[in-house]
Amino acid sequence: QVTASLKKVFEDDPIPEYEVNEQTVDYLYNLTECDEASERDTLLLIENINERAAEYQAQTKRLQTILRDRLGISPQSLSSEGMSYLDELVNCAMILETKDTSPLSFYCAINDMTSELYATELRNAKLQRMVEIMQGRLTEAVLLEQRLRKDLKEKEESLEVEELRVKAESGKMEFLKNKSKDLMIRIKAAQEQIEASGLDQSLTHESLVKLSE
Repeated sequence: QVTASLKKVFEDDPIPEYEVNEQTVDYLYNLTECDEASERDTLLLIENINERAAEYQAQTKRLQTILRDRLGISPQSLSSEGMSYLDELVNCAMILETKDTSPLSFYCAINDMTSELYATELRNAKLQRMVEIMQGRLTEAVLLEQRLRKDLKEKEESLEVEELRVKAESGKMEFLKNKSKDLMIRIKAAQEQIEASGLDQSLTHESLVKLSE
């Protein structure tokens, strides 16, 4: 639903990239609902205006018939001042969407419009408050994301340092193992060389130690 609404708003233009998470989706969903509600209200208002226009046309024809046939008065017979008053009266009736130009209709229309204005202001205030709350949550989500990215970067850097240290230790251990193997090979070779030379075993270090004991 959010994607469809964004496509409708941007039409043929590409939708700007945004991070998809619970906060942003909720924020966009609420804005979509507000936009759809406003669109429905606009359509209802247009429909109501069209209905009122049809009623005014019918009322105009009826009044013209009464003025012309019963009273013998036509718009052409009125003075410029009378026509000005008549136009002003009609304009007020159109603006207030009254069924006729009687004082009672004007009073009821003004009262209804005042109530509607108050309700609209109250609804707009609630929507504004909702938008402010959503913006605050979105800001908190962005800050949290930045903090998590920073922590993740620090952990990755620390892990890289630890990996380098482990590699260095492993290199030292490997060097010592190789060195130990080399010394063992040399010792064994020396022993074999000594044995091959016919050296008296009683003169070896181990034999001398036993003799000393």
